[in-house]
Amino acid sequence: ERVVFPEACVLTDHLIRLTARIVRELRFHPDNIRRNLELPMGLNMAEPVMMELAKRGVGRQEAHAIVRECAMIAFEGRRHMKDVLLENSAVSKYMKREEIEDIMEPGNYTGTAVEQVEALITKLRGRFIRAARD
Repeated sequence: ERVVFPEACVLTDHLIRLTARIVRELRFHPDNIRRNLELPMGLNMAEPVMMELAKRGVGRQEAHAIVRECAMIAFEGRRHMKDVLLENSAVSKYMKREEIEDIMEPGNYTGTAVEQVEALITKLRGRFIRAARD
């Protein structure tokens, strides 16, 4: 115990300082982020399209089938998903061109990221409070 506890404190201090340095020096390159988001040619935006169709009255199963069909056409034809969606009569029945273009913009969709971060913060906060009491 006399040896383990001080070593654990020193290692914890080191990890905190290392993490702080990494976060402090972290740099984002928006051009690279944009380029990486465009690599899948819109296939990464299938989820928000499916969710939007479901909101507009298309059943979940049908929305999934429509988006899956469009995704397969886009993938096999090496086409952008947005172009396939714009040509699809089932999609255009529920969404206007501008709406499809807007929903296909990766910057407009964060999915459940906010909820996931908030849930993690709540979970960690609870752990720290319990640990402080013990």
